[in-house]
Amino acid sequence: MIQNKKGFTLIELIIVMAIIGILAVVAIVAISGKSLDARNARRLADLSAVQTGMALTCITATTTTTTCTGAVGAEVALSTCTATSQLNFSAINDPKGTVACTETPTASCNYAITVPVLNTVDTCDYDIYAALEQGGDVTASNDIIHMTENAILRA
Repeated sequence: MIQNKKGFTLIELIIVMAIIGILAVVAIVAISGKSLDARNARRLADLSAVQTGMALTCITATTTTTTCTGAVGAEVALSTCTATSQLNFSAINDPKGTVACTETPTASCNYAITVPVLNTVDTCDYDIYAALEQGGDVTASNDIIHMTENAILRA
């Protein structure tokens, strides 16, 4: 008498699970770099928006300074600066950073602005820093974005 087998063997189920696992790993690896690229694109867009706002303030405002609490030469978080009619600094934060960037960041950092005069930044003459990620966390080996009134430079 012939018996009809119904269902899958253990070997067949293990093979299917292995294939699904391999596909999942490939998908995760492909997606993981995209979030890093998206954060870097946002950083460049944020800096471009700040540059435009600073230029508008420089050209149209009756005063071309904004208050950023810090000592002369200090680099402070851009989000701590007082808003102007063209700029809302509190809304501009690095997508991952929490500490103010310096020219050589050692940890994830937020956008930073150099205070040339005690507690004051001239919107016509400024230096703003951000760091691009190259492999996850921001480190000293990553690219530093240095923005001035004339250009966005990659160091």
